[in-house]
Amino acid sequence: MTPTLLGTHEQLRGEVLGLVEVDPDDAAMGMVELVADAGGPAVRCTGPVADLVEGQCVTVVGHWQQHRRHGWSFEAVFYERIAPERVAASDGWMRSVAPVRWPADVASAVHERFGPRAPELARTDPYGLLAVDRVRFGHVDELGRHLRMPMTDPGRVRAAATAAVAASRRAGHEHLAHDALVAATARLAGVDRLIAADAVAAAVTQGTLATERIDDREVVSTPGALRAERDLAAGLLRLLRAERPRLRERLTELAPDGLGPAVRATFSCPVSVLTGGRGTGAARAVTAIVRTVEGVGLRLGEDLVIADAAACGDTESVRELVAGIGDGAHLLVVGDLDLQVPEGPGQVLRDLVDSGVVPVTSFTEPEASGPDPSASTGRIVGLAREVLAGEVGVLRGADGDVFLAEEPPHGDPVRRVVRAVTRRIPEHLGVDLDGIQVLTPRDAGPLGAHAVDAAIADALGGPDRPSMARAIHRTSGRTWPVAVVVVDVSDRGVVDRRMLYTAVTRAERALIVVGQEQTVRAAARWQRPVDRHTGLRARLRR
Repeated sequence: MTPTLLGTHEQLRGEVLGLVEVDPDDAAMGMVELVADAGGPAVRCTGPVADLVEGQCVTVVGHWQQHRRHGWSFEAVFYERIAPERVAASDGWMRSVAPVRWPADVASAVHERFGPRAPELARTDPYGLLAVDRVRFGHVDELGRHLRMPMTDPGRVRAAATAAVAASRRAGHEHLAHDALVAATARLAGVDRLIAADAVAAAVTQGTLATERIDDREVVSTPGALRAERDLAAGLLRLLRAERPRLRERLTELAPDGLGPAVRATFSCPVSVLTGGRGTGAARAVTAIVRTVEGVGLRLGEDLVIADAAACGDTESVRELVAGIGDGAHLLVVGDLDLQVPEGPGQVLRDLVDSGVVPVTSFTEPEASGPDPSASTGRIVGLAREVLAGEVGVLRGADGDVFLAEEPPHGDPVRRVVRAVTRRIPEHLGVDLDGIQVLTPRDAGPLGAHAVDAAIADALGGPDRPSMARAIHRTSGRTWPVAVVVVDVSDRGVVDRRMLYTAVTRAERALIVVGQEQTVRAAARWQRPVDRHTGLRARLRR
């Protein structure tokens, strides 16, 4: 690499998740998603990267920029393919097949799944190893090239098609449009679109993939994914069409004029939605619903099921929940549309709201008649609203129930977090360790949840205690008396408005932000695009 370039640019190392788009005017230019070695959500890289393939490990040289459509992204000047730094101890089976080096977790995952059969499978059907979740097309294609498999080999191109669908589901989509899948397969396999289209058709014929028409479009996904979404829609329609919904039958026992809109909607329709953030009155409305249900002799969990969309908002989780609800029971889905989207594929809350087939009660304004029982009425709620608006006000060292521990860029935020958790919070706020949760943007890396948790355990004298740090996207709708949130400049391109809002609203009594005020402001101004391809809304409207 050029020393001058390295002196003025930054480096980003990681593994390619997949190609996002190609510049129509220059086939070498494009955008890829990259999981950095430090872990965390995918980072988007733009520039001369269109020939990269998922599973490849690279060092990208460039700089961070504010992309006009995609927000914070890494503008590449050039990249260099690299071998993974860590190779699994169990990769001896791989060296007996081909001189390739895979990341430690990839080799270990294959070895755990297939054991002594792994070498033979790698020699006879390397693309069959894609059945292991952690394996990517770039990994097995290295084996395929070593075995001199032709680029147009039908098995290879079919594997590229299934890998493209798998990549879309990891990004939260339930399906891909047929034309989009053909294009993605052609790029991934390096073949023309006619060959890619034949491979998609062959994968459908074999049952590896499946097609369906949704909104007058042919879409493709795995058979299980399409079946799960169909089952979820059928289960919701079963509840909606029940002959004798139990809450609706008790509505005559209540005085309709005295009911709030959320209570009325829950009793009137077997499936309803309630949305709202902290301090809006949404939690108070849920409490009123529960009291009303119990007041007429009905049972929570049997006659009325309340589903937290933050904890079970993906398609498969909600499908399992709905399947267990008996005929005549009511379902209330509660959630905050501004929180991070579910980890798994789907966006059930958003699809229900947009479907138009269920009543939706939305709480958006600050509560005027007393505090929301789930939230502080102080600076936490105000900061959450400022984050949603994209403009954060002044953050002082101590501002009501929000505390900013300003840490200089490239400082030592982990040391500050450890001191806050082990000394300052218990001493000054009177909260014991069980009431404190540290939230980080990533799992791995020097500022990730794993590293922070290890540092806290060392300070406390050993690892024999529950984890005290977790990545923000793993909070699953939970809250804690005190949340310590790491928002450091090293995580730019990772922390956006939705992630920051999620972190802020995890705190009940006090929020400690460790990082830089400038980084908090930058995160609030940027919203990562969320455009998941799902079919639930269309299925409910049929």
